[in-house]
Amino acid sequence: MGPEIAPKGEIKTNSQLYQKQFAQTLAKIMGYNFKTDHPVETEIKEVFDK
Repeated sequence: MGPEIAPKGEIKTNSQLYQKQFAQTLAKIMGYNFKTDHPVETEIKEVFDK
């Protein structure tokens, strides 16, 4: 998916994922810092663990 993202295939975790995490995650993948006036969660950490 990108040079900083290790190919892991399907990621299975016990963590709960929320829709409010996706904007932050996709922005980080593309190299941006997502900022907004409404509350958002942090990115999905498992995507960036190496």
